[in-house]
Amino acid sequence: MAQDLPNGFTGFSQRRPNGFVSASAAMGTPRYVGEQPPAGNAANKGAYEAATAAFSSGAEGAFQYARDHARPDGEPAQFDPDKLRLIPDVDRRWSWTEIDLNAIRHNTSAVKQRIDNGVRLMAVVKADGYGHGAVRCAKTALNSGADYLGVATVNEAIELREALVNAPILVLSQPPETAIPLLLAYKVMPSVYTSEFAIQYAEAADAYGVRAPYHLAVNTGMNRIGVRHDEVVEFMGQVSFHRALDLVGTFTHFATADSAETLDFQIQVKRFIEAVTALRTAGVNPGIVHAANSAAAIRYPDVQFDMVRLGIAMYGLHPSGVTRPMIDLHPAMSVHARITDVRTVPMSEGVSYGMNYRSPGSVKICTVPVGYADGLRRGLSGRTDVILKGQRCHQVGNICMDQCMFEVDLRVYGRRRRAGPVVWGRRTQPAPARSDDWRRGAAGGTRGRFRDHPRRHGEHAGHHQLRAGLRVQLAHAARVRVGKGIRMTKPHIPLDEIRAQVEGCRKCPLADGRTQTVFGVGNPEARVMIIGEAPGKNEDLQGEPFVGAAGKYLNELLAVAGLVREDVFIANVLKCRPPGNRDPRPEEIELCTPYLREQTRTIDPEFLVTLGNFSTKFILKTDIGITRLHGTVQRAGKFKVFPIFHPAAALYDGSKREALENDFATLGELLRASEAERAAEAAAKAAEPPHVAQPPLL
Repeated sequence: MAQDLPNGFTGFSQRRPNGFVSASAAMGTPRYVGEQPPAGNAANKGAYEAATAAFSSGAEGAFQYARDHARPDGEPAQFDPDKLRLIPDVDRRWSWTEIDLNAIRHNTSAVKQRIDNGVRLMAVVKADGYGHGAVRCAKTALNSGADYLGVATVNEAIELREALVNAPILVLSQPPETAIPLLLAYKVMPSVYTSEFAIQYAEAADAYGVRAPYHLAVNTGMNRIGVRHDEVVEFMGQVSFHRALDLVGTFTHFATADSAETLDFQIQVKRFIEAVTALRTAGVNPGIVHAANSAAAIRYPDVQFDMVRLGIAMYGLHPSGVTRPMIDLHPAMSVHARITDVRTVPMSEGVSYGMNYRSPGSVKICTVPVGYADGLRRGLSGRTDVILKGQRCHQVGNICMDQCMFEVDLRVYGRRRRAGPVVWGRRTQPAPARSDDWRRGAAGGTRGRFRDHPRRHGEHAGHHQLRAGLRVQLAHAARVRVGKGIRMTKPHIPLDEIRAQVEGCRKCPLADGRTQTVFGVGNPEARVMIIGEAPGKNEDLQGEPFVGAAGKYLNELLAVAGLVREDVFIANVLKCRPPGNRDPRPEEIELCTPYLREQTRTIDPEFLVTLGNFSTKFILKTDIGITRLHGTVQRAGKFKVFPIFHPAAALYDGSKREALENDFATLGELLRASEAERAAEAAAKAAEPPHVAQPPLL
């Protein structure tokens, strides 16, 4: 029965639907929705079924236990330790975390769809699956398209093997030499980067009459583990003589794939490719080549190689803000609690330690049993929201070790827009900024953990319509999800259709002052797309970008790169001239951006050459100026971006002329190098013997 609180607020809500299994219950006795009863004798099975029936029927707590175990002779009931253990953990504390395995499936499948055919997917389930439960997450990922599993320690691998997980498992570091028998017994592959370990590993395998499979870790600049990129051939010469050693794969790890700056990333990619090429030249088959972590797998399709490693993204956390519009990820973890106390605090009285919060008088203060011992960091005090019956309420006062408080404003409650039955950013709703705090809390022993959420008809994202009274949601630094589209998966719109849309556009006041629109001109299949800021006076009159003195100088610069105007496509961020050649305004950019985006999608160039400070900052979404970025290769989604000074800048400032010409000369070199690389790859692929897939370990 629900307990009615003053003013119609319900603190203790009704039991959850039949068949519900909480995260904490799953941790105490590993039961999930749809799972078979545990193996054992008939008595155990009967006890399990009895406990499940009692739990589903709404029997609660000490009263129900005493009633069920009352003695017919009138004597007091006796406590049975075996039966006491059957009381679910959810009845021991009213807070828990839940893991939506449907989110794991969705995230794994979403990344799988982004990678090329034939590219393997490794699901990284180290640290107990980032606190989500390694075994359950591993099995879910494998059923969703993953081929490999990655762990941090030998113990983590053994846990998976003993749970009957037969997929190949890689320990992503070199384990102690004393663990070698375990590696061989459980058929787990280590990462190798010292000759001493490699030899001992091979000797032990030879003694048992088995192979010693491993992955070679290459240090390309992160300087954490691995053989130096320029010493891999020498290293293989030291160990490859041993007949038991079997090089299954070669990998590195990117340090800055999630960063806006790409120079270090490019250096690592270059070093890794050189190391792999050196191995092949020396007659060593590198096996499965892999480098891309979650960020690189999403942002840089060119570094997928033979396998990508899916870590944090599998659990629904974006590795970078850049990836948010590129892929739709569903957070797998949610935190739930029931209200344990409700009170009206008189005006000006304080709440919690420090009395940093004072009641305004027209609120109810509700307490929930979640605190910093559970991962809700004390630094989030006053910066966290909860959701009560679908409506957002603000947490108040300092967060305690195992409790915290939030307020329900009586003046606005019931008139607020409902937050909906979803958790952590499944819709265009402010999403939590620090859900990783909860993951760390769960990995360290949050009291209550996992639950499988089967999708039900009419339910959003596999979650039940919660009756638990409260759902905790971190929202102190809210972010709004933006739409998809950078992946370029939609059909291309012909340029003529985009031009017609531009000519008919009257979304902003610039349309009233234009002579004509300036759509762009050039080769619709160009390898290079040049992007300027906005049309000037001459461009507005002629309807073509870069005419006049700046246009003539641009033609000269193109010749330095070995190009002519017909080889490239030239466009601007804005399609209409701003009055007086002023800088574009944010609202004008927002309205005009879709046209440039569709142009870029349709042309699909290899290089985006941004001219000047404005277009560079706009394309790269950075505050770094053109003075620092010019002449360097950057990344924007799948495109290589090459920032260059605007030609008009050299007309006004002769000192920039040399830099401009040097940058265009570099652009020409990049184009020629790219062409040569493509030809070399095609030739190598034609000459390379057919790849023989590695047999499964089990």
